[in-house]
Amino acid sequence: MRWLKMLLLILFVVSCGGEENDKIPCTETDGGTGCHQGFSCIDGECVCNINCPAGYHCEYDPVVDMAVCVENQGTDGGVVDSDHDGIPDDGDKSGQSGDNPCTGGGNTNCDDNCPLDPNPAQSDQDSDGKGDACDNDNDNDGVPDDRDNCPGVYNPYQIDIDSDQQGNECDDDDDGDGVLDGADNCPLVANPGQEDSNQNGVGDACETDRDGDGIEDDVDNCPQTPNAGQADQDGDGQGDACDPDVDGDGVPNGSDNCPRTGNSSQSDTDSDGEGNACDDDDDGDGVLDGADNCQWTANPGQADANGDGIGDACDSDNDGIRNSEDNCPNTPNPDQWNNDGHLPDIPDDDGDACDPDDDNDGVLDASDNCPLVPNVDQADDDQDGRGNACQTDWDGDHIPDGDDNCWMVYNPRQRDSNDDGIGNACDRDSDGVPDPDDNCPDDENSNQADTDGDGLGNACDPDDDDDGVPDSQDNCRTVANADQLNSDGDGEGNACDDDDDNDEVLDGDDNCPLVPNPGQEDANQNGIGDACEADRDGDGVPDGSDNCPDDANVGQADGDGDGVGDVCDNCPADANTGQADGDSDAVGDACDNCPADANTGQADGDSDAVGDACDNCPADANTGQADGDSDTVGDACDNCPADANTDQTDTDSNGAGDVCDPDDDGDGILDDGDGSGTEGDVTCTGGATTGCDDNCPLDPNPTQVDTDGDGIGDVCDP
Repeated sequence: MRWLKMLLLILFVVSCGGEENDKIPCTETDGGTGCHQGFSCIDGECVCNINCPAGYHCEYDPVVDMAVCVENQGTDGGVVDSDHDGIPDDGDKSGQSGDNPCTGGGNTNCDDNCPLDPNPAQSDQDSDGKGDACDNDNDNDGVPDDRDNCPGVYNPYQIDIDSDQQGNECDDDDDGDGVLDGADNCPLVANPGQEDSNQNGVGDACETDRDGDGIEDDVDNCPQTPNAGQADQDGDGQGDACDPDVDGDGVPNGSDNCPRTGNSSQSDTDSDGEGNACDDDDDGDGVLDGADNCQWTANPGQADANGDGIGDACDSDNDGIRNSEDNCPNTPNPDQWNNDGHLPDIPDDDGDACDPDDDNDGVLDASDNCPLVPNVDQADDDQDGRGNACQTDWDGDHIPDGDDNCWMVYNPRQRDSNDDGIGNACDRDSDGVPDPDDNCPDDENSNQADTDGDGLGNACDPDDDDDGVPDSQDNCRTVANADQLNSDGDGEGNACDDDDDNDEVLDGDDNCPLVPNPGQEDANQNGIGDACEADRDGDGVPDGSDNCPDDANVGQADGDGDGVGDVCDNCPADANTGQADGDSDAVGDACDNCPADANTGQADGDSDAVGDACDNCPADANTGQADGDSDTVGDACDNCPADANTDQTDTDSNGAGDVCDPDDDGDGILDDGDGSGTEGDVTCTGGATTGCDDNCPLDPNPTQVDTDGDGIGDVCDP
């Protein structure tokens, strides 16, 4: 009887146990409801959670209503096949089911990787020992299959650009624009039209530099017009290359007579099509504005009778006031008095010097008994020739003549800056000389000195001695000396210097007035000092007149006519009287191709007239030495002419330096691939190669492999 009971118990266990009845539906949030003791709810099913020793396996025991460990029968631990899929729970017969789950497509000599779910093929995509049939995360990316937008492809970040519920990793049209990724020129940005204005294979929709000028579109002031220099003359944020009004003066470039110089008025004095604002010869007389004494009036001869710096053509009366500003352009009146200009009812613009009726009362000054005070009736009760209207106040400023500090000029405020008794109105420079008598009414000169007697006092005369040399440059301001000879170089011309050779012997007593000889030696007693009779180089030409006194040159050849003979001239073909040689290389500054850098040999490898010693591009001709980014490397040879990079580093040797190359290593992955403006802030990881920054910007790695996911690609990760 005992063996029969045992047999019935075994049959009961086999039929009701064997884990088959363990497949009771449950949820992970029901607190285990629906699962027997010793079982846990996993992936929606009750699974045994007790550990059995070797030679035992877990089964449900209906007698005790809980999970129990049952000894395997003999050596055949692989008899039990809970899900009846042909793969034993303990297929390797180790005595422990699940210790060697089937993987890699194998289904023999291994344990069923889903013992409760039929899966004869034993598929295990992520090779985690748990078959796909019972694995709720087949790609092992940490996202349950029921929520995974690519359940068969590892994609932990679940990126889904087009939000079509199909992740990018398994979507062949990531942006959902109808163009498959392999053919899409912007696979992550929808652009069904595939527009590509610069034909570089990158669509406009995701192009970060559409005009290919090295400046990212988000900071490019002309994103569709190449302009690497980003010039923006008017500072309006729109680059000159695409700005319809470069100078911002309101006149379109095509109509602007000075498109790069603001001139809203478009003034063009000489009507040559070039506005005054940018025309270096406004009046078109052949004399540049900087040197023209009548900038807006044509006068090629530059006649200036009084030498005041204002040409006769624009100062007809030579009173120092330009015709355009002169109230009497044909009558000298430097004081510009205009008596009736202050009258409220009858003012005019003519100065008194050319106005026949200074008070504008209709009575000409020659007949007016009050020429500065309107009095049409000319009443003169006492018949003294002075009308009643100005009997006690000649200038009509309501200040009696006896008290008026300028009785002949209207000045009701009686200002007198220097308290000399003569009002400012009639003595503008406060030098005590009334303006009508002052030869410099606007410049203090109480002594009224006028060296050249031209009526213009020295204080305001630009050429006191009338020798044609402006006082500012004249080494003898009050003595005419057009040749400006100055033998001793002391700044005082010979004409006014009483010791021309500066040897402390006055010229009247000096036996060599132009050659320093303080001892006055005269061996032959002929009245001519030895110092000016000597011939040091023995070429028969006295030193005083020898153009190379220390180098024999009988013919006195002087090819450049600078007063220095060819044999001793440091620039024999270029005039340079002073023989300046700033870098002391024996080559004068006038002909030195590097005047500030010693280079006796004058080497110039690129023949651009700039010596190699100072050439910022010694192998590339660039006469102007343009260096737009001021990095000491000339634009002609600079691999980033708009970005300073003295070291010229060019990692991928593509001719564009790293500082301006969007892809330093030339691997097709942009250094700032996410277009944020900051390189390296979002590096490529997880196999991504677009929309992120190069994780090894100086080492080519087009695949951006980053095994440890630290944001640094394998090729440069130490």
